[in-house]
Amino acid sequence: MNYQCWAETFANMLEKDPFRPLLNVLELRGLLNDRIREEFRSGEEYWALERKLCRALTHKMEISIKDVMRAIHLKSFDYRVLNLLLYQLRGQEVICFVVKVNDLHMEFLSVSEFLVEISDDLLHCRMTY
Repeated sequence: MNYQCWAETFANMLEKDPFRPLLNVLELRGLLNDRIREEFRSGEEYWALERKLCRALTHKMEISIKDVMRAIHLKSFDYRVLNLLLYQLRGQEVICFVVKVNDLHMEFLSVSEFLVEISDDLLHCRMTY
């Protein structure tokens, strides 16, 4: 297989199932669980919303505040995945091969991530304009 063919195959795979390589590694190491899968689905939803919003803005179409708010909430899915992995790697309580996650802590992180995203956007706007 030549380089161009391999690159096209890889790009195709990443477009159709972008998290597959990472999911395979996590599964192989026994770190993949339903909660992490759910966060990766959030990431796919975020990227789809981001493309939708960018396309609408590019074509000067109206965008939905609901879509913007949902995208902001989903944007930090990668941090949630990292936090869930840290729970596992730190040997947090495991029940039936599922890590017991402190839901209150995860909710706090979600609100914190939301505020950080807004802060980053405001700083970016300030620096741009």
